[in-house]
Amino acid sequence: MPASSLTAAAGIPTPTAAAASFFTSKTLANPHAHDARALLLTSLAMVTYAEGVKVLAARKVCASTTARKLMHVGCGPIFLLCWPLFSPSPSASSFAVVAPLALTSFFTLVGLGLVQNQATVQSMSRTGARRELLRGPFLYGSVIVVATLVYWRRLTAALCISCLCAGDGFADLIGRRFAPLSSPKLRSDDDSYKKIRESEPQQRRGRIPWCPSKSWVGTLGFIGASALTSSCLAAYFQYHGWITVGGGGKEGGREGGGMTRRVVWERVWGSTLLSAAAETLPVPEGWDNVLVFLAALLADWLVTRGRGVGL
Repeated sequence: MPASSLTAAAGIPTPTAAAASFFTSKTLANPHAHDARALLLTSLAMVTYAEGVKVLAARKVCASTTARKLMHVGCGPIFLLCWPLFSPSPSASSFAVVAPLALTSFFTLVGLGLVQNQATVQSMSRTGARRELLRGPFLYGSVIVVATLVYWRRLTAALCISCLCAGDGFADLIGRRFAPLSSPKLRSDDDSYKKIRESEPQQRRGRIPWCPSKSWVGTLGFIGASALTSSCLAAYFQYHGWITVGGGGKEGGREGGGMTRRVVWERVWGSTLLSAAAETLPVPEGWDNVLVFLAALLADWLVTRGRGVGL
């Protein structure tokens, strides 16, 4: 009798049947296997998006600065949208975090020159220097890793990642579009502060006085994009039972009942406004990722303290 028949007779699935079950079953009996499949699908979604942005940059469909911000805007929310794929198991976050951790590690290796990938450098850096990946992209990924491990399936994670990705990303995209620097020799980075301050009045028009590389219209873009994304993700989290508004949560959630809609809106707008203000501060390149995250976290703590709603 063939080996496949023996395994079938013994109730043991063949390798082909096991593989088919791994990809087609809605829920796997083993939570680790279920989360491994979720990790594979999440990684596929994130890598597909990242590679798509690289193709746009390589084919000159968009400028490298735009490609970098598209990567900034999209990776975090796509990752959050994949969280329902994981099981309610306490170890699910340990599987999920591998996706952003692996992507961040790859960017770090490219930045160090240990992996050669010019397409990644062009789509993730301002000037084409690979070492830039050791600042902004590294800190961006590190923040998402921390948010995943500490605030898994909590509204705090959605708020902080929304401010970091949608808010900070659209601040730059909208600022460049509607309040561009009049001189092409002046870039929106730290090296240009003094030049902009010493430039003609029309060059400074619309710029933020204490951080001339940024604009007021960009800050409005931050607020609008962050508030909209945070609201959508809050509704998404509520749909999946991870947060509740006046009732008990489903298995796998960690925020209990008693949170009114007003509290949710206060958390959304509190994190959005404080992180938008923090984004205007003049800090070294890349560190605005950490600053925006910490500001959103602080705002959420201030809103929820004393209300029986944990972060």
